[in-house]
Amino acid sequence: MKGKLVRKIFTASASLLAVTTMALYTPVMTYAEEIGLGEELEETSEEENTSEDEALEGNTDPGDDPSLENDSAPEPDSSPENDPAPEPDPSPENDPAPEPDPSPENDPAPENDPTPESDPSPENDPAPESVPLPENEPLPDNDPASENEPASMDEELSSDIGAAMLTVSAAPLNFEYDGQPHYVVLPTKTIAVDSAEVLVVTASGDEGETYYIEASSFDANDYFVTNVSESNRAIEAEGGFIVYSADMTPVTGDIRVLVNTNITITPKKLVLKSASIAKLYDGTPLVNGDERLEVEEGFIPGEGATYSFTETITEVGVVPNNFDVIPNEGTDLSNYDYIEYKESGTLEVIDRLDSQKYTLTVTGLSGTYKYDGTEHEVSGFIAEGRSNSEFRVNGNGDPAESISFEIGNAAFTVSGISSRGVGKNAGEYEVTTTGSPVVKDSFGNVVTSQFNFEFVSGKLTIEKRNVTLKSASDKKEYDGEALTNDEVTISGDGFAQGEGASFNVTGKQKAVGVSYNYFTYTMNPGTSEENYEISKIPGKLRVTKAENNSSENASSENSSTDSGSDSASSTDNGSDTTSVNTQPAPDTNNVLGANRETGIDSSDKINEDENVLGARRSDTADHTEAGHRLYIIVLSVIMGIIIINKKEKRDIR
Repeated sequence: MKGKLVRKIFTASASLLAVTTMALYTPVMTYAEEIGLGEELEETSEEENTSEDEALEGNTDPGDDPSLENDSAPEPDSSPENDPAPEPDPSPENDPAPEPDPSPENDPAPENDPTPESDPSPENDPAPESVPLPENEPLPDNDPASENEPASMDEELSSDIGAAMLTVSAAPLNFEYDGQPHYVVLPTKTIAVDSAEVLVVTASGDEGETYYIEASSFDANDYFVTNVSESNRAIEAEGGFIVYSADMTPVTGDIRVLVNTNITITPKKLVLKSASIAKLYDGTPLVNGDERLEVEEGFIPGEGATYSFTETITEVGVVPNNFDVIPNEGTDLSNYDYIEYKESGTLEVIDRLDSQKYTLTVTGLSGTYKYDGTEHEVSGFIAEGRSNSEFRVNGNGDPAESISFEIGNAAFTVSGISSRGVGKNAGEYEVTTTGSPVVKDSFGNVVTSQFNFEFVSGKLTIEKRNVTLKSASDKKEYDGEALTNDEVTISGDGFAQGEGASFNVTGKQKAVGVSYNYFTYTMNPGTSEENYEISKIPGKLRVTKAENNSSENASSENSSTDSGSDSASSTDNGSDTTSVNTQPAPDTNNVLGANRETGIDSSDKINEDENVLGARRSDTADHTEAGHRLYIIVLSVIMGIIIINKKEKRDIR
């Protein structure tokens, strides 16, 4: 610490001496130059400075002097420029080497000397003498002594121009954009400064005055132009510059340097052209999609763009395939001349020929109803696509209805088609489809011309009602009275509301035995038999023997002439006519389309040796019927003999 103190005291003394010398030197040199002694004095000054430097170098470092080890001299402030008088520490108790008291009473300074005296140096290491400044001449601001460096001769001879902007203009250059930096070329010249040749760049001041800047002050890598937008830009230089005035005098001050690059970058030619695309009409928009540009020439390696295609067309026609250019990252379109060379291809939708048009087959709906006395209607249609446009949609037959369908990825609607068929009575009726179809695409464009239509009629069928009419079956013990039953039941579909028939039941059985309960029917007014499929099933009338009077029953059977049939031989030709309700009663024993008995109780069944449909047969012998049979057999034999004889005669001839 003591060595540092001594060094600081020594440095401060040398600085004070330099300041004093410079203050005296300037007026002396000015006068010497006037009388022609300037060069001699300058040489003398340089020799003195050299001697002082050697003396400073030859001084022994006070820190090496052992006599300073026990020195308790206070250490002065290390920043003399802000505190010319080092202040001692006011608390000597905590510091074995207290600093001097800051009070001026304890540290008197010589009069007119702004730098206070330091504590005396040790006896074995005396500090150099300080040269006092002239009386009443304070230390100037920004004194180089505060920097602890002696002023150089160049600084003594320099002129301060304050704040100034100097402009340097590079040599003009022109390049086509290639993505590479192009560096400025600064024109230089050689000037003599202090008998030495210095390479400088010429600059101009704010008012056109000439200055020289040492070329070594510029780093060539700092001044370049790459992009078109940077052409002829001015770059403010960074760093310290060594500047001379026109008379080769060093110049100081707040100097800034602006370099005009004078480099022009012209845009590179870029040719872009989109593709031309065409397709047959299909109801979907035609766009460029992923199709690449037809021509893309001019980008330098590593640069490029993507493209946004802005046009679309759905209907038959042609539009330009326009596009926007979107530069990739790191690509500046201002470096390219492409507007003049940008060209659009075309998007074209071609009309379909007749053989290529979409075909819609419109078929009227079909429907089947059971006759019910009311009018029935079938309306609506089915539209089906063909020719690679398969689809199937339903319409309600109203021409105002708009129905939707799809062909591939295209959506359409069709309207203007009617379809209707009406009928009441049993039979078949045509469901016709007519109209003037209108087809629109999903954008509302009318595209009917791209379609062919085929119309097919539907069919309305009204079926007959199946009605089964069955007379009643009945039985009783023989009592001498004929057994009859006029009831007729209706089953199956029955008659339509408000329609029906009346019945005439003629069957009866008096003697012991079984016969059919035959009947006939007549349609009521307003009821057409064409609307019905009617089946008749007669019931059976059975008369059994009385249990307590078997002999009487037998004689009665043999003497009875009433067989219970509806033949002319019956003695009871009377018949009852019964009109029945048109709503049929339920019957689970229906046999549709056949006149045969079903569902007869076991008690009503005729025994196998008695069961003859369509005729009466009793358990007593009926000789009249047997005679008829014998007559038929004999007649058949005679006819056979006659036929054989005739054949033999033909053979003989």
